[in-house]
Amino acid sequence: MRRLVFAVFVVFCAAGTTWPPEALASQKSDAYRATVLSDHPLAYYRLDERSGSVAHDSSGHHLDGTIGAHVKLGAPPVIADAASSMEFSGADTSSGAEDVRIRGNSRFQVTKNVTIEAWALPFTISVHGKNAGDITIAAYGRDDAPDKQHCRYALELDAHSHVWHFPVVAKGKRTDPIPVRGVHSLLTWLAQPFQGDSVEARELYAGDQTDGNPPNVRERYHLVGTYDGETMRFYVNGKLSNAMHVKGLIFGYGAHDGMGIGGEFVDRNAVFFGRIGEVAVYDHVLTADQIQRHYEAGIATPVPTAVTRLSRR
Repeated sequence: MRRLVFAVFVVFCAAGTTWPPEALASQKSDAYRATVLSDHPLAYYRLDERSGSVAHDSSGHHLDGTIGAHVKLGAPPVIADAASSMEFSGADTSSGAEDVRIRGNSRFQVTKNVTIEAWALPFTISVHGKNAGDITIAAYGRDDAPDKQHCRYALELDAHSHVWHFPVVAKGKRTDPIPVRGVHSLLTWLAQPFQGDSVEARELYAGDQTDGNPPNVRERYHLVGTYDGETMRFYVNGKLSNAMHVKGLIFGYGAHDGMGIGGEFVDRNAVFFGRIGEVAVYDHVLTADQIQRHYEAGIATPVPTAVTRLSRR
């Protein structure tokens, strides 16, 4: 009997199946949480609440948020060792009832050396209802700021081009080399050294032929954007997807800014249609190795303690 049980267990393991199925849900570890906290986030929202209206900040900085009444709590997790995630409705316009909102705080107003991170699982990547344009996964700032630019930094899904992207509103200038392919690009190349600073939303999209360009429906993605005042970097599933050189500072924070998850802090633009979990913001730039460790911790399947009990039968 022992040999039979052991043989069946080996077959299940080889197939990547947890036996019994409920063991995965009941034997969660804190490996991912520990990995994130070891890198000292400014704010960290697991989004694993099953009741109530408070989105708890696990960083220890007490930057808690408010969960909208239409956000579904206790949805299946988007990483291996989480208890649950939150599910967002895909409403046409963001509002306090449709998303998670965190009041503005000076801690979030980083001018350089920032990282924003989240896990997301989209139910659709096309226009959903009136959801055209940029759909927020997590963002700090307001899209109706006086400079008419964008949230100051964010992780988003572009519903037109169907690509994940990382925007930053920076006062500065792009310093990437300009390829010269004709008269117009030659003139632009000649003028580049003399151009002054400007305030613009610099949008960094997932690179061509990489994960997230386009994303697959009902597949989870680990998204990380970093900016150090010189270079924007966008990582998808633990790998560098694209980079842009912008010398400057994140600019234009306002007194009425805040952070939105699943939708913007201000009532405009669309709500994400899918699940989100494990949102974190850092006031420093995570390295490529740190980001890879976060991704690996998120996809690692916990070993259920029930295996020990089964092997003794």
